[in-house]
Amino acid sequence: MLRLLPDAARWSVGSREVDAQSFELSLEAQAFARLLAIAGGRERVKEALADAVATADTILADLHVVLQLHDAGGSWGQAYRSAPRPTWEPRSDADAVLAAAVALLDAQAHAAAARVLERGRLTFAEVSSSDDSPLRRWVVALSPRDLAEALRDDATSEAIRRAVTFAATRAREVVASVELAVVASAG
Repeated sequence: MLRLLPDAARWSVGSREVDAQSFELSLEAQAFARLLAIAGGRERVKEALADAVATADTILADLHVVLQLHDAGGSWGQAYRSAPRPTWEPRSDADAVLAAAVALLDAQAHAAAARVLERGRLTFAEVSSSDDSPLRRWVVALSPRDLAEALRDDATSEAIRRAVTFAATRAREVVASVELAVVASAG
């Protein structure tokens, strides 16, 4: 889903002033994984959008490509033409981020890391930030057995951290860190 971000800036381009618009493109896990695998893939998508947005009065300021957290539906053309301009509300639903991260791991063929992560729990806390974008620290709480498995293999723990980072990153929501932790047992 393509979303037009609020608060376009005014830029001077030569002798004229234009609205510089920023967008967020949310991709489902399979498409996101394919885009990551293509050298220069993000840049090519950004160039194509810049061409589509460019008019005498508008220009592309930035494109944030993020992992989709929910099923939005619709085509790219519909999304671009009907891109909403709401007040920005960051997506901070830990369950949606967890599901998207697991889907991305599956799409990247990191099955062991996906199974460990889907058995875990995800939480976050805001940490201080110098601008209007929330800065969040994410914690993946795992059972002692799953944490030991993740720590035994650097590739597994790194894949989990990267997937959560991709799933939690939004145009106006910054991931400060992703930490692995053990679930405190009750009793």
